[in-house]
Amino acid sequence: MSDYDCELTHYCWYKTPEKAKEDKKECLKMYSQELGTEFGYSKSDAVYKYNMYENIDHGKFCKSGVGLIQKE
Repeated sequence: MSDYDCELTHYCWYKTPEKAKEDKKECLKMYSQELGTEFGYSKSDAVYKYNMYENIDHGKFCKSGVGLIQKE
């Protein structure tokens, strides 16, 4: 699954940390979640040097438009 499989108002990502571990993405409505909402990320994504662009990319699920990767 990829962003191309989703409606224009959605993007393809892991809804929960468990889904990330299972590598199961789904279409999530962009900019729809409140501050503090937990969602999944891929460990391979976290390997790259963390920067503002990555913060914004991961934040597509949040109303604020900014996401934060928390260390395990």
